[in-house]
Amino acid sequence: MQSIPRTVETAYITKRVRDEPVRRAVELDCQYVHPRFTLLLYSRLLSRARAVDLGINVWTVNNARLARLLAWRGVDGIATDGLAVARPYL
Repeated sequence: MQSIPRTVETAYITKRVRDEPVRRAVELDCQYVHPRFTLLLYSRLLSRARAVDLGINVWTVNNARLARLLAWRGVDGIATDGLAVARPYL
Protein backbone atom coordinates (compact mmCIF):
# COMPACT_ATOMS: atom_id res chain seq x y z
CA MET A 1 0.00 0.00 0.00
CA GLN A 2 1.30 3.44 -0.88
CA SER A 3 1.80 6.00 1.81
CA ILE A 4 -1.11 8.42 2.07
CA PRO A 5 -1.48 11.63 4.03
CA ARG A 6 -2.81 11.00 7.56
CA THR A 7 -5.56 13.53 6.90
CA VAL A 8 -7.25 10.91 4.70
CA GLU A 9 -9.23 8.33 6.64
CA THR A 10 -9.17 4.77 5.33
CA ALA A 11 -11.44 1.74 5.54
CA TYR A 12 -11.34 -1.98 4.96
CA ILE A 13 -14.26 -3.04 2.72
CA THR A 14 -15.58 -6.58 2.95
CA LYS A 15 -18.54 -8.82 2.30
CA ARG A 16 -17.25 -11.86 4.23
CA VAL A 17 -16.65 -12.44 7.93
CA ARG A 18 -14.00 -15.02 7.10
CA ASP A 19 -11.87 -12.15 5.78
CA GLU A 20 -11.48 -11.13 9.44
CA PRO A 21 -12.33 -7.50 8.68
CA VAL A 22 -11.54 -6.06 12.11
CA ARG A 23 -8.12 -7.71 12.29
CA ARG A 24 -7.28 -6.61 8.76
CA ALA A 25 -8.48 -3.05 9.33
CA VAL A 26 -6.25 -2.79 12.40
CA GLU A 27 -3.28 -4.29 10.54
CA LEU A 28 -3.75 -1.76 7.73
CA ASP A 29 -4.16 1.12 10.22
CA CYS A 30 -7.68 1.89 8.96
CA GLN A 31 -10.15 4.01 10.88
CA TYR A 32 -13.24 2.22 9.54
CA VAL A 33 -14.63 -1.10 8.45
CA HIS A 34 -17.12 -0.99 5.56
CA PRO A 35 -18.94 -4.33 5.63
CA ARG A 36 -21.88 -5.42 3.52
CA PHE A 37 -24.88 -4.77 5.77
CA THR A 38 -25.78 -8.46 6.01
CA LEU A 39 -22.68 -9.12 8.10
CA LEU A 40 -24.12 -7.06 10.95
CA LEU A 41 -27.30 -9.15 10.98
CA TYR A 42 -25.64 -12.41 12.01
CA SER A 43 -22.16 -11.68 13.37
CA ARG A 44 -20.44 -9.81 16.19
CA LEU A 45 -18.62 -7.55 13.75
CA LEU A 46 -20.06 -4.32 15.18
CA SER A 47 -19.04 -5.07 18.77
CA ARG A 48 -15.60 -6.29 17.68
CA ALA A 49 -15.01 -3.13 15.66
CA ARG A 50 -16.12 -0.92 18.54
CA ALA A 51 -13.79 -2.77 20.92
CA VAL A 52 -10.80 -1.51 18.91
CA ASP A 53 -12.30 1.93 18.17
CA LEU A 54 -13.14 1.37 14.49
CA GLY A 55 -16.04 3.15 12.82
CA ILE A 56 -18.62 1.17 10.84
CA ASN A 57 -20.25 2.23 7.56
CA VAL A 58 -22.44 -0.39 5.88
CA TRP A 59 -23.36 -0.85 2.23
CA THR A 60 -25.70 -1.07 0.25
CA VAL A 61 -28.94 -0.63 2.20
CA ASN A 62 -31.97 0.13 0.02
CA ASN A 63 -34.69 -0.61 2.57
CA ALA A 64 -35.82 2.10 4.98
CA ARG A 65 -36.73 -0.31 7.81
CA LEU A 66 -33.37 -2.00 7.56
CA ALA A 67 -31.63 1.39 7.54
CA ARG A 68 -33.46 2.34 10.75
CA LEU A 69 -32.49 -0.98 12.36
CA LEU A 70 -28.83 -0.53 11.48
CA ALA A 71 -28.88 3.08 12.70
CA TRP A 72 -30.46 1.90 15.95
CA ARG A 73 -27.70 -0.73 16.29
CA GLY A 74 -25.14 2.07 16.08
CA VAL A 75 -23.54 2.16 12.64
CA ASP A 76 -21.77 5.39 11.74
CA GLY A 77 -22.96 5.53 8.15
CA ILE A 78 -25.16 3.83 5.58
CA ALA A 79 -24.47 3.70 1.84
CA THR A 80 -27.64 3.51 -0.25
CA ASP A 81 -28.86 3.85 -3.82
CA GLY A 82 -32.19 5.28 -2.66
CA LEU A 83 -32.90 8.84 -1.63
CA ALA A 84 -36.02 7.70 0.23
CA VAL A 85 -33.82 5.55 2.46
CA ALA A 86 -31.37 8.36 3.16
CA ARG A 87 -33.85 11.23 3.51
CA PRO A 88 -34.59 10.76 7.26
CA TYR A 89 -30.86 11.12 7.99
CA LEU A 90 -30.24 14.26 5.93
